[in-house]
Amino acid sequence: MPGVVLHVPSAVLAGNGGGERFYHPFQCALRARGIKTRMVLHNRDTALAEIEADDAFHIFDHGRI
Repeated sequence: MPGVVLHVPSAVLAGNGGGERFYHPFQCALRARGIKTRMVLHNRDTALAEIEADDAFHIFDHGRI
């Protein structure tokens, strides 16, 4: 399975954006089902290239690409 990539703001990556209350349990639930997850910085300039570079399912936090 290709996995899930979560594109999030820098504050969430740093652990002080409040989003970890959602993303941590969400990642734990996916991983419990054998789905690999990773969080990356939401960058509109590189988002399309990142999507095209792999077969993962990409989720964006409150953003547009």
